[in-house]
Amino acid sequence: MAAPARKRVKHDSEVPLEASGGRQPMQLEFYQGTWSEILQLAKQLFHVWLVIKCPWPELNTHLIHAKNCLVAAIQKYRKKGSKIEEGVSQLYSNFLSQSLS
Repeated sequence: MAAPARKRVKHDSEVPLEASGGRQPMQLEFYQGTWSEILQLAKQLFHVWLVIKCPWPELNTHLIHAKNCLVAAIQKYRKKGSKIEEGVSQLYSNFLSQSLS
């Protein structure tokens, strides 16, 4: 007789896919409009930094460089004169006010 199949443990932090329309905040597809473009540019800038400066980053040490890439992407969009939507959440508003002032 075969053992019953194991069930996966549900984690509290998981958002049901049905509730989010199949999109997760940790994926670029979650964001729309200008934010999607900004995050894609920031990701590209960070990948270039990784290749040139640090092929094995450590989270606590090098996370500031990811933030710098995001700030650089936002500033590039502002210089182009592109309008940036107020944001996906209050978190981005707080980030912008701290990083770009």
